[in-house]
Amino acid sequence: KIKRDLQEGKMNRKIDMIAVHCDANGNTKWGLKELDIFHRSEGYGGIGYHFWIDFEGKVHKTRPLNIKGCHVFDHNANSIGICLHGHSVFYHAQFKSLTTLLVELCKKYKLDTDRIFPHNYFTKIKPCPNFDLTHIKSEVANILQESFK
Repeated sequence: KIKRDLQEGKMNRKIDMIAVHCDANGNTKWGLKELDIFHRSEGYGGIGYHFWIDFEGKVHKTRPLNIKGCHVFDHNANSIGICLHGHSVFYHAQFKSLTTLLVELCKKYKLDTDRIFPHNYFTKIKPCPNFDLTHIKSEVANILQESFK
């Protein structure tokens, strides 16, 4: 049942926000397999984020967008979750890929950058994503503004 539930299908939910996370793991040998095992152990039926960005900046689609995520309590039904691999060290390639992905998603779902949130906006218990999104949101806004000229 879980495999069928996680298949790509018709979009039947309204996306009105994006939440940015980190996986709080700086292990270079840790990857999608380990993330999947961890999230399944938490009862998520697979990786709870829709996208995961590795240290090299490669964007991995980890959950179909038509399936609600498991990444922000009380906001999963209407959000997309993006996670960067890392804890306290992140790389330029990751931020570049995050910026590109955010631009694509904002265009697709007609979202303003004020609808991009760090995970810690919703819970003060965790510092996730462990970096300031201000500069990235500003860059996304500039790119979006240029694309409408």
